[in-house]
Amino acid sequence: GWWFQQALQAGQSPFQTYLLNYPEGVSLVTHNFALLNILPWLLLEPLLGGVTAYNFILLLSLALCGFAMYLLANELLHHDQSAFIAGLIYLAWPYRLSQLDHPNLLATFWVPVFFLFLIRTLRSGRWLDALFAGLALALVGYTRWQLLIPVSFMTAVYLLATLKEWSTHWRQSLPLLALTAVVAFIALLPPAVMLLNEQIDSDLSADVIYAQDERSMTTDLLAYVTPSKRHFTLKEITKPLVDRYYADRTSGRRYPTYIGLSVLILAAIGLVKRWRDTWVWLITALVLIGLAAGMAWRINGQLITAVPTLYKMLSPLQVARLMRVPERYALFLALPVSLLAAYGWHSLITSRRLSRWGLFLTLLLAVVVLYEYQSAPLQSQYTSYDKSVFEQLAQEPGDFAILNLPLRYRFSKEFMYEQTIHERPIVQGHV
Repeated sequence: GWWFQQALQAGQSPFQTYLLNYPEGVSLVTHNFALLNILPWLLLEPLLGGVTAYNFILLLSLALCGFAMYLLANELLHHDQSAFIAGLIYLAWPYRLSQLDHPNLLATFWVPVFFLFLIRTLRSGRWLDALFAGLALALVGYTRWQLLIPVSFMTAVYLLATLKEWSTHWRQSLPLLALTAVVAFIALLPPAVMLLNEQIDSDLSADVIYAQDERSMTTDLLAYVTPSKRHFTLKEITKPLVDRYYADRTSGRRYPTYIGLSVLILAAIGLVKRWRDTWVWLITALVLIGLAAGMAWRINGQLITAVPTLYKMLSPLQVARLMRVPERYALFLALPVSLLAAYGWHSLITSRRLSRWGLFLTLLLAVVVLYEYQSAPLQSQYTSYDKSVFEQLAQEPGDFAILNLPLRYRFSKEFMYEQTIHERPIVQGHV
């Protein structure tokens, strides 16, 4: 956000800078800008200050995630309380809350919006819904390019699973789906061309696959039923379990992928009671679990290679591997699981015996879900240390750059944060 602010004030492109990797500078075309976070940050920063504005936008992203899923679930169920539970699960999904340092993974609210308009398109046959579906899909890409990969898999599953329904009026449906695809393609074309040219022409093209992360950052199947290692009442039990699941990772990268016992029970009820409406979301969830498994199934920290994962079967195509971290597919598991749980809660709460207590029981369930998902403290970055040396550097006369020590890659992000205070070029950088 700070760099975009500097570039706009100077009237220059934000995709090239000499402030990093000084004096040569570096292209930022392949840098993972969270544009949908940056734009509101530019408006809020003068009012709140940089760090507070950044934190506020993270909270706003979470709220939008919950609201978007609420809209999708309400479209399918026409029941506010069930849709509220779906939105809460999607918002508070443990893997999402572990990604505070990845704002464009946190902000997946355009994904439910896309499915909302896709479903409306196939059901109502309105051109406007198809147009909005294309715009929402483009905004998924603008949030982060890699988000288009799991969304494409999820879309393929949905279209194939509902083929019998929408193919009966294919003369209407196919042009609408084509409009959605064309709108998304045109909207994403300018940054796509810029990115492609950078990859082709640059000697410093971005690494698109991280082999080490691909091996270690895979989801243990038992992690789906294990609460966070930071759970305030269960951590004495869960921390040793999580550490065993992911012994090949550093402690800070042992992220929770817990689905939740209450959520699993509701999902099972939804599948039993509303099978015709829910099986498509079950298939979607299984596909995402197969992708999050990476090259080999992991169970209790042990790799099982005898049975191939979906990720491995698709690996020759390379597309699934572009996520770089297979476990990130578990983030998108939130959408089908939220819908399955909403169907389950709808089946319970609309029964004659429970309907009169609907609001009270829904709020009680919300407390249970939040208790299960609790993880404290959330990982954060301490920014209240003494910055007087950087403020002094900002006042020094002359044109010079700063060499930060130690020369270690993992400190680059901290050096770049401090750069927002002293506003001088630095010799290092993280792109």
